[in-house]
Amino acid sequence: MRVLFLQNLLFKLKSTYLFLVGIVLFCFVSNGFAQRGTESPIHFKFFGSKEGIKSDRRIKLVQQDQFGLLWIGCTDGLMKFDGQEFIECKNIDAKINQLLHSNINDLFNDSHGNLWVATQLGTVVYLQVEGKFKLVDFPINAVYTINITEQANGTIWLATMEGIFSVDKNFKANIFFDNAKFHNTIPSVHVNKMNHLFVVTHNKLYEYNDNNLLNTIQFTNDLKAEDNLPTASAFDQMGNLWMGKINGLLYRYSPGEKKVQCFDFKKIGANPSAIVDRIFSNKKDRTWFAINESGIWYFDYEKSEFQSYISPEKTGKKLPSYKLTAFLIDKENNYWFGANNAGLVMTNDNLNLIHALPLAPEYQNTIVSAVCVDYQKRVWVGTDGGGVLLFDEQMRLLQQYNYRDNDPS
Repeated sequence: MRVLFLQNLLFKLKSTYLFLVGIVLFCFVSNGFAQRGTESPIHFKFFGSKEGIKSDRRIKLVQQDQFGLLWIGCTDGLMKFDGQEFIECKNIDAKINQLLHSNINDLFNDSHGNLWVATQLGTVVYLQVEGKFKLVDFPINAVYTINITEQANGTIWLATMEGIFSVDKNFKANIFFDNAKFHNTIPSVHVNKMNHLFVVTHNKLYEYNDNNLLNTIQFTNDLKAEDNLPTASAFDQMGNLWMGKINGLLYRYSPGEKKVQCFDFKKIGANPSAIVDRIFSNKKDRTWFAINESGIWYFDYEKSEFQSYISPEKTGKKLPSYKLTAFLIDKENNYWFGANNAGLVMTNDNLNLIHALPLAPEYQNTIVSAVCVDYQKRVWVGTDGGGVLLFDEQMRLLQQYNYRDNDPS
């Protein structure tokens, strides 16, 4: 394997890849290094005021579109990140621009690759092909939109403070159910693998098929919405519906068994102020939860228990705050989350891997872009910011190659 080839490969990765990390395949020697275990130290990369995010800005959501761009929803607007810079989303249309600078409640990618943005003033859609935002037309003004989902036939559903709406091809919102049907509580709407529509309220679930009510499930007897407000809900890859509440309770509904289980995160995380702020599922073996003041947790289906991934006990003072609201695992397996007073934070196995390598302190925050083993069992590590590193079979650093003088890259 020639050094020139590696240098050109690394340059190609840097110039064409949208993100800080682009790992496709890892080859490890048996006595070399391995992926970080769950108990190994976790290291973070921070994106704050220096990168264009105000440190006091509250990030609520992170979503990745089909082109790999990150979209970041905040309490005061929408940003996107192309791997190089954070861009504030703006529009020449005054009404759309007003929505783009309001409180963002949900970000959703539809089957056509368009990005839907739910705000406290209404809903807008970013049409990827046309490269512009489109306003959803509600029958009334300033509709507080909570979340967005899509059925297999392409119908978009919006949960709002006014009720549940469907959206037609002309982006007109049509009322499906007035919120009075749900006792004027804050609903959310979801679609399962059977294409059934689920409406979640503070104490009940409503399951619909072709607009027909199939089931009504009461998962708690607490009728006081203010004490039992829903904070997050999502289906996992196993078909279970998870629902978090402001009182720290977390419910799991299994549609096949018609069974509801309740977990108390105040006890699980030993945190009296525990609130489930975000639920994320992208794999069958784990469902992830962002818990107020308790960090990031996941439910391990094999062990049937909750495990801590990022918490004050595991990572100490590496994070200035454990109020972690936004959470996303992107297509490259990077873990993104928003933290109070810390902007946007990222970690991944490659970032943690570099800390295990025998490098000088100035390279300890370097990100690994590619790893391979040559016929001599030497390990070549391509990095973003530290050049190309060559190790022997015992992982002793042999050589560092820079792209050019005074530019390791």
